[in-house]
Amino acid sequence: MFQLVKYGKNLINSQHANLSYLLNLFIKLLFLLGFVLWAWMFSLNSSHTQTRFSIEGVTQHSNGEKVFDSFTIKQLEFFDETRLIVLNQEFEIINYLSSRQLAIAHLLEQIGLLFCAAIVIISLLLWKQKEQQRLSLFAFCFVACALFSGCFTLFNLDVNNGLSLYASIGILSICFVFYASSYSLLNARSQTASTLLAFASQSGTAMSIAERFHKQLPNTFDLRCLSSLTPDCLGRYRQVLLIASTYGEGAPPETAVTFLNKMKQTQKLTNKVNFSILALGDRTYQHFCAFGHQLAHLLSSKGAKQITDVIEVDRGDKDAIGHWWQQISHFIGKEQSTVSLTDNYHLFGTHSNMLVNPQKPKRAAHRITFKNEGLTYQAGDLLEVIPKYDAIKCQQMLREKGFDCQQQVIFQNTEMPLFEAVRQSNWLGESATSAQQLVDVLTRLPPRVYSIASAPHESNIEIFVRRHFDDLGKPGLASNYLCDLSENELISARIRHHASFHLPKRHCPTILIGAGTGIAPLISLLKGMSVNEQRIPAWLFFGEQSKSTDFYFKDEINAMRSDKSLTHFTPAWSRDGGGYITEQLEQQASSIKKWMLDDNAMIYLCGKQKGFGQSVISCLKSILEEHVYQSLIEDKRIRVDLY
Repeated sequence: MFQLVKYGKNLINSQHANLSYLLNLFIKLLFLLGFVLWAWMFSLNSSHTQTRFSIEGVTQHSNGEKVFDSFTIKQLEFFDETRLIVLNQEFEIINYLSSRQLAIAHLLEQIGLLFCAAIVIISLLLWKQKEQQRLSLFAFCFVACALFSGCFTLFNLDVNNGLSLYASIGILSICFVFYASSYSLLNARSQTASTLLAFASQSGTAMSIAERFHKQLPNTFDLRCLSSLTPDCLGRYRQVLLIASTYGEGAPPETAVTFLNKMKQTQKLTNKVNFSILALGDRTYQHFCAFGHQLAHLLSSKGAKQITDVIEVDRGDKDAIGHWWQQISHFIGKEQSTVSLTDNYHLFGTHSNMLVNPQKPKRAAHRITFKNEGLTYQAGDLLEVIPKYDAIKCQQMLREKGFDCQQQVIFQNTEMPLFEAVRQSNWLGESATSAQQLVDVLTRLPPRVYSIASAPHESNIEIFVRRHFDDLGKPGLASNYLCDLSENELISARIRHHASFHLPKRHCPTILIGAGTGIAPLISLLKGMSVNEQRIPAWLFFGEQSKSTDFYFKDEINAMRSDKSLTHFTPAWSRDGGGYITEQLEQQASSIKKWMLDDNAMIYLCGKQKGFGQSVISCLKSILEEHVYQSLIEDKRIRVDLY
């Protein structure tokens, strides 16, 4: 059944252009037919209603009821033809219809509503066209339906039960004005939307940047995710600006795979397209910004013209983003435009910091909560934190360089002690003639992002952090900063919305797969689902080393199992003989397939990309078949957040 639906969907998509053209033509023909009928009946009605006369032979009973006598009724027959007589309250004839006109009236009564229904259905079929055409379609549908309903009013004009002739004309005039205005407005908008701003995002960074550009430049760009694009779509624009994140070790985001495959199958782009790419990445990975370069090479090979070099961005570097915008501004006709990249960070007070596995100092994991000062978020969102270096070490290094640690300086438009400015910047021990000169050349440390484990209805915001050390034993900056937080200590952070990992609007069965600290957003999603009174099947697969030391969020999981908000729980304790998650998934392959293909379930996957994420994705492709897996990614029924 699933394959049949997908086949039908692909068939419709492949014929979309011709289908849209035919449906648009058909709805215009219906519109023309309605207008001709309305005009004809208007002329008939006008000629009939010019003659108005009273009927004699009306008897009024004692109760006030007026009736015809039989003699009068016979006199109302014209020749040998039966006619419909329309009277007002004063028993004056205001309209009459011949047998031929009556036949047409009966026919319209039978097919008129069918025409109106056809217009509405066709408009809904065309609803998935470009967004700016939707209002025009609605207006067009409204006018066509008004025409047909106007025909009924004119055929059976009755001042007692129907609209007056002038009211019918007035309504139709308003409909035409509405349609003409919306068509003019939307046509003007379509002329300005010559630039496409597209994004390929895995954790929401590229999408966030794209939305920020789009918000500050309204009605200038069309904003779309790469997953919704085809090669033909690109040909509609003169310029295409792409913000592309590299996922893991040089891979494209999951949602961009289908677009890449379609581009590879395309011979050449039909129209001339100029493009520029802002490539997001992390220099700690070997293949830095690889997907951005791959995308640039692919577009160039298909005939698109690259208007700037690929601009590489290391962990959200605002200078690089600003440089890219300056380069492409004149290509899109915005020579003087500037876009603010200022982030609204807030101060969060630490509420608690709990080490959950003290038996494993080399894999220490902390549940850290912060006081929420009225900020809103959804289950699946992220907390973006500005990390800081250790204060004692920074003071020691500054003294060695001969600086006064407490000297006041201006850093990022804020006055603070020198050591405080240094501990939140990329200072590598450089010297300067003065403290202010030192901080003037420093840049703020890039933020780190952590999944939120709490739910929006809870009073505190919680994250789950593992203390990290590299291969040489050097402590990770952000993780150690957070794990060392004390109660009431302030951090600078903000909520980052992660729309691609939110709960769907529809209630549906959900499979959640996580390992290690990747369980954090899955707990948030489960808490979000538990608020609903309707219990929907939810299945959690969780992998860690040992149940005795690594059963994170044990109390919450057991509580959700008790209240049935978590209906299935499959742990994989690798050092307790429970194997790995992939083994558990393979054992439950038939059930997973049924949930996904028959029950329209969702899958959420979170954890480390290397090792865990790669193996789980490979396993799911094997269970569901690769083309089905990719279709589910496109339909946003498989949502991936790997780091």
